This record gives sequence, C-alpha cells and structure tokens, in this order.
Amino acid sequence: MEYILYIFMLFITLSTLLKTGFHPWWGILITALLYALFTLYIGSWATEQSKAVLNNYLISRPAMLNASIGITSEAVAMTAFCFDCFPGMRSRPTFFKQAVSLFLHIYPGFLFAGVICIALMQSFYKIAGVDFQTIINTMALTVFALISGGAIGFRLLLKEKSLRLEMLFIASLSIILLGIIITGN
Repeated sequence: MEYILYIFMLFITLSTLLKTGFHPWWGILITALLYALFTLYIGSWATEQSKAVLNNYLISRPAMLNASIGITSEAVAMTAFCFDCFPGMRSRPTFFKQAVSLFLHIYPGFLFAGVICIALMQSFYKIAGVDFQTIINTMALTVFALISGGAIGFRLLLKEKSLRLEMLFIASLSIILLGIIITGN
C-alpha cells in the first residue's frame, strides 16, 4: 500500500508540474513561491505530528472517503482544463464559460499540498539528527526549485502544447484510478 501511495504522489507531482507549465514564467514563479511559503507555514504543524497520525489517517475509512472527494474533484478540474484548451470547446462564450475557463487556467492544483505534507513528515523520520527548521527550510527550497525548474523543464522538453495536454490528461486519469485504489480500502 505504501508503494501505491508513493506512485500516487508521483502522479500528483507530475500533474502539478505539467499544469503549472501552462502559466507564463511569472505565474510559474508565483506558484512555486506559494508552495514554498506553504511548506514553511506548515513546518511547525508537521513537527508535532507523529508517524501514527499519518498511518491512522491512511487507514481511516471516513477520512479516506473525504479525501477521495478532493482527489476526484482535482482530477476532474485538470481533465476539464485539458478539454478547455481545445479551441472548438469555446463556442458561444458566455460569462459563466469565461469564468470557468479563467478558473481552470489559474488553478494550480491543491493535491500537491498534501504531497508536501506527507514528504515533510516522512523526511523528519528518515533524516534523524538534523534540526527540524533546517529540514523545513531545505524542503521549501526544494519545492521552489522543483516547481519552477520542473514546470519550465517540461515546457522546454515538450514544446508542443498538445503533447503536454495529453500527458496531463493521462496523469489525471491515473490519479483517479490510483485514488480509487488508495481510498477503496
């Protein structure tokens, strides 16, 4: 089960990097900065969590049902973004369609925040003997570098927008399937 969770986190990271790569360069940097600040903000909370809290959350049926709603909602939002990028989908633009399209283009994805939480808590247990604040600061810098470098790297590596959209679509479908497996108990 633990390996499936890590694969799930990898697909969430891939989805976040691909989606962030559609922003302009300043949008990528803002997104990376917000995730880095989030990492710094939750650092003190994460130091208070025990390993049992995370394990109990992962085996709790009501908690997993609540998590499945967020997982599915985000995957649907990413899939809707993929379809919204096709020019034929915007026939007869109304205010509602324009507002939804704007939201889908701005929305970076919030499941990556969960990946940050789990990675931060796991790093406290894997890296023994290092000051927690050092781990938190290093993780924040790593998150900033990962988001900014990864999103720009995917954009440069996969120059065709349609190919990045296809990869985002496949990653979103994989998130839905892995979310069903993880939350199914």
